[in-house]
Amino acid sequence: MQHPIIAFPSRAASGNGQTSPSHLPLPLTPLLGREHELAQLTALLLRPDVRLLTLTGPGGVGKTRLGITVARDLLTDFAAGVYFVPLAAINDPDFVLSTIAHVLDVREVGTRSLLEELKGALREKSLLLLLDNFEQVLLAAPRLSDLLAACPHLKIVVTSRAALRLYGEHEFPLSPLPLPDLKHLPTSGALSHYAALTLFVQHAQAIKADFQLTEANARTIAEICVRLDGLPLAIELAAARTRLLSPQALLARLSHRLDVLTGGACNVPARQQTLRATIAWSYHLLTPSEQQLFRLLSVFAGGCALQAVEAIAQAAGHAASTALDEVSVLLENNLLRQVEQVGVGDHPGIRAGVPGRHGETGSDPSSARGLLPGARRRGRTPVTWTPAGQLGSTTGTRAGEPEGGAAFSSGAGTCAGKHAGRRDPDRAGVASVCRPVPVLV
Repeated sequence: MQHPIIAFPSRAASGNGQTSPSHLPLPLTPLLGREHELAQLTALLLRPDVRLLTLTGPGGVGKTRLGITVARDLLTDFAAGVYFVPLAAINDPDFVLSTIAHVLDVREVGTRSLLEELKGALREKSLLLLLDNFEQVLLAAPRLSDLLAACPHLKIVVTSRAALRLYGEHEFPLSPLPLPDLKHLPTSGALSHYAALTLFVQHAQAIKADFQLTEANARTIAEICVRLDGLPLAIELAAARTRLLSPQALLARLSHRLDVLTGGACNVPARQQTLRATIAWSYHLLTPSEQQLFRLLSVFAGGCALQAVEAIAQAAGHAASTALDEVSVLLENNLLRQVEQVGVGDHPGIRAGVPGRHGETGSDPSSARGLLPGARRRGRTPVTWTPAGQLGSTTGTRAGEPEGGAAFSSGAGTCAGKHAGRRDPDRAGVASVCRPVPVLV
């Protein structure tokens, strides 16, 4: 099975004049802005105690691309070769071992299980496996531990939106690309050193060869990249819109980015052709209860405290014993981001939503229509929900608004106050019309 946008060589020459088997794809565009991460990953994988390394991060952040690059850099360090195993097309964990065996050309013989055959084939080999897109087959993770325990010279790199939770696993969270400070914006020449802007310009030039980063458009392009949180996939999808829209027109439309960031290349997986599809891929891996909590968090305009999440989850009927676990799952799947806040005690801030869709909600993940029925974010001010002594009656106001602006009742599941009963025209047909008002911290 081949990765859809890359070509596969049969073998690659190693630095010692010998050849090592390689099933690594050949990317068609350069890797940008990941020099530091590449050096860190290479150093980690050269350590004897690091046998299982998981590259985690939100969809579209570039896990696959970085994994391929580090694997290629280590090709000469593994005498038996480096192998790329794409798993995105597999939804059944039982097929993971057979997919690995297919790439390695290992077959079941006689009565021995495929796991035993793989152990026998790899037991004495110095080999690196790159398992790509593991998040939908996490139940197969223990089989990787079995392989590593039986094969002392085997190392495995996994790309996944969530960690495997295995003993001995080393997790490497991959963040979006660095961004300039819009309050202290450097010159266009200095901005060209930011990989996020370079990525936008390169993809725009693939459509319009004469497109350039200039003093006139530099700030606009920087604002686009900041609005998209530096997420490579979102930036690429935005750059594709330069066929029709100027950077200024594109920026103006990013208040509805899920409707704008569509139309990805036809030779990439469907989940990467639109930002909405990327979010949906992660959303559908959640349990129904976790999905509901994710929808509930859309009432927070730009962020909230963990205490607030627990309050709203319990108010909606989630058991107190499971709310914390569900928040952890959302964090692990990169559907929430944890932000340290000074002076907020033991409750770090949490921002709902994945990079690339800052400040926008969607009802089910494949629709941009309110993750919480009737709830619509009111701006992008960071907020938190403050419980008023007990979960049964949680109240709060936004800075500058009078006390009692809205109240949330866990018993009846209703909101009261000046926003109660208001129907949001952008959420037509949604049953609930209440809008809790968070409180600024």
